[in-house]
Amino acid sequence: MAGLGETLRQARLDKGLSLDDAEKATRIRKKHLKALEEEDFSRLPETVYVRGFIRLYAQHLGLDVSELLSLLPREPRAKRIQPLPNLPGPPPRVGSWLLGLVVIALMGVGGYYLYKFQKEFVPPTAGASIPLPTSSPTPTRTPRALPTAAPARTPTPAQPTATQTPPTPTSVARTPAPVPVEVPSAIGMQYADAVRLMTNSQLRTTRGEGYHDTIPAGAIASQSPPPGARVPPGSTVSLVVSLGRQKTTIIVPDVRGMPEQQGVRTLQTAGLNVSPWVNRQGHKDVPARELERVSVGAVLSTMPNPGQEVEPGTLIHIAVRAD
Repeated sequence: MAGLGETLRQARLDKGLSLDDAEKATRIRKKHLKALEEEDFSRLPETVYVRGFIRLYAQHLGLDVSELLSLLPREPRAKRIQPLPNLPGPPPRVGSWLLGLVVIALMGVGGYYLYKFQKEFVPPTAGASIPLPTSSPTPTRTPRALPTAAPARTPTPAQPTATQTPPTPTSVARTPAPVPVEVPSAIGMQYADAVRLMTNSQLRTTRGEGYHDTIPAGAIASQSPPPGARVPPGSTVSLVVSLGRQKTTIIVPDVRGMPEQQGVRTLQTAGLNVSPWVNRQGHKDVPARELERVSVGAVLSTMPNPGQEVEPGTLIHIAVRAD
């Protein structure tokens, strides 16, 4: 089977078409059509645009689009980024409840030893007397009673505090993440076909419009995310519909017969500048048959002439009937 470029070129010649004819019919530039027939992909834009060119060119020539797209060289896919290994988490933190248990235990031990010490210590009995030593040559003295000691208070042992059992952590079930889907290419397709393609791929769409030099009006000129991107199901793909080439010239509107001020506003609204110098002409300047076409104070003519294509901002000179 012949290659991609030879198939396209032979089909064009069989139909008796030139590259200029194909350019007018497909709105694809001649240099891109020639590069496709010569299979010189270095002179072509990105692959997504090339696929759109092939689709449009093949449909115009009556060829099988799928068969020609299969002849297009495939680009190597980018290496996928390997996920980072799972790192160990931080060590579990000791809860405040464990510190509370240690404090309670220390208080219990201290209270126990204090109670034991008070139990072993016996204070002297109230009213008891202590005899003083005596000698034979000296008279005996009546012993005095010692002051009564206040009874010691027995400390009350500390009551153990009930400990609270920390709650058992519960595990939360995690919902698995949805499997991403690949965004298909809609470049060069009609908007309705592109919407169906995205819907079948579990994706939503939004519509935008913009000018494009190579994609014909009504076809998809660009999309975001780009073709081949992997996104979650239900994601939105923005489709931009081509408006064709943007016009860079303005057609001079016909303001002949309009009152002067109305004609000036019409020209300015079209994006043109009007000369402040007005050429006022009467019977001595213009033949009577020309003057009879408009009323006094109306526009006789403009320069450049009505219907002529000019650049935006071009200065327009007007002539107005004086009498």
